[in-house]
Amino acid sequence: MKKLVLLSFVLALLLITVQLAYTYSGSAPPSAMTNAPGNSNCTSCHSSTLATSGTLWNGITLTTTVPLTSLLPNTVYTLNLTFSDPSSDKYGFQLVALPSGATAATASVGTLTATGLQTEVNVQTGRQYMSHSALGTSAPAFTKTWTFNYTTPTAFTGGINFYVVVNSTDNDGTFGGDQIFAKIFASTVMPVKWLSYGLTPTDNGFHIKWATACEVDNSHFEIEKSSDALSWEVIAKVKSKGNTNATTHYSYTDESESTANSFYRIKQVDFNGRFEYSKILSSQKEGSEEYVTYDATQRLIQVHNATQMASTTLFSLSGKPVATSEDGTDINVSSLERGIYLLQLPSGNYQKIFIY
Repeated sequence: MKKLVLLSFVLALLLITVQLAYTYSGSAPPSAMTNAPGNSNCTSCHSSTLATSGTLWNGITLTTTVPLTSLLPNTVYTLNLTFSDPSSDKYGFQLVALPSGATAATASVGTLTATGLQTEVNVQTGRQYMSHSALGTSAPAFTKTWTFNYTTPTAFTGGINFYVVVNSTDNDGTFGGDQIFAKIFASTVMPVKWLSYGLTPTDNGFHIKWATACEVDNSHFEIEKSSDALSWEVIAKVKSKGNTNATTHYSYTDESESTANSFYRIKQVDFNGRFEYSKILSSQKEGSEEYVTYDATQRLIQVHNATQMASTTLFSLSGKPVATSEDGTDINVSSLERGIYLLQLPSGNYQKIFIY
């Protein structure tokens, strides 16, 4: 009788073990398994070494509609975490967002939100963990993309690291034979949410204007000018609002003597000294009447005061026409790569132009 009871206990224990193994590979894992400071990783349960390099590791991507290094404060982004493994069709993951330099006691920043049935969020000791759900492990095509939202913090700028652990299972219902990968994706929350910026001519120079939709710890703006888009000189300093969620408009007029090619850019400076630049605004003149401005925000070349009605054509440096305007005015260059081009003006003159 004792042998029968002991056998039943062993069988029950084995059943529980198998069930736990199935659960961890088929539903959300326990929290704090991202390999972040203060976290463990999935190798604490699965019989596997932790991979932090290699072909499959390189294939793990975390993307959104903008580069991760250019996130804006208080903004919702849809993140896509993708993994592929031709030897497995069942995956799992867990992710946490921590500020750069985080320690074991640092809380997560921003807000993670599940947007479908294949992911879920759990909270433990001040940290949010995004993980696969019970419905989010199957990958019949040997690739998987988990989609979820991340809202950047309102009063935070600087670096944020996304710590991710991915489990590629052999789908046998046990903890053995799986592959565990740990990866860190670095991102940056910018202090200013640019709304627009542009350059327009005046009788005596050029009017630079820009607008922000949000500012966090923003000290001021500096207007820089160049004749070759390489060497820059600060020509003005404009005080900012500092901290605001309201749309704010700024402007500055440069009435100094301009060279044949004048370039401007706006430098945004934080209270702590960090800074970022706007795109380069160019105003490239040919003579006193016909001249060109380039709006980097709208990616638009504009020809002003054309002496005759004729087409304007933009050429690559190899001589291939890449864009044209039949009436000689605006040319949309949103589909072109940044670089140097030659612009044939309505007067027949050629002018070098920088597209940014």
